Amino acid sequence: MSAFICNNYHISMLASYAKNHRLSCVRDMEAKEVGAILYAENLASVNARYGHNQNEQDTFVFDAKAQHTNPAPVAILKALNCLYYQSCEHDAWLTSKACEILDAITANAIRALPGYEEAQWEIAEPVSTRPGDAPAIMAQETGISYERCLVMCNMD
Repeated sequence: MSAFICNNYHISMLASYAKNHRLSCVRDMEAKEVGAILYAENLASVNARYGHNQNEQDTFVFDAKAQHTNPAPVAILKALNCLYYQSCEHDAWLTSKACEILDAITANAIRALPGYEEAQWEIAEPVSTRPGDAPAIMAQETGISYERCLVMCNMD
């Protein structure tokens, strides 16, 4: 696997997303502090992978323009995957604050995807839709289980 240091805007945009969506894991931080955490883990990953010893203070600068962007949830998820992939090369990654932040952004962005709220929480086994199959039609129209509709339709 290869790794690279993500650009300042990329990291600033993800940090801003976390702050703009008021994620609890960054509640007491400024966006630039969140960005510095994300950058430091990205740097630690590259250093672990290649044995570099770069100084994070010389490189990361929070890009304030990122605070005023509102990317689509799918764009956020793609950006998250990029930074996650570039940051996971060292042993402490899974217990890092950066990993916690990216996980929280992921959960938030998934819930913001179009159609997420309307989707079924539990996916039920498809039911028959034969003409005249009243329990199947009732199940599809109401979301009640087919078995319950079968019982309800046979309560004469």
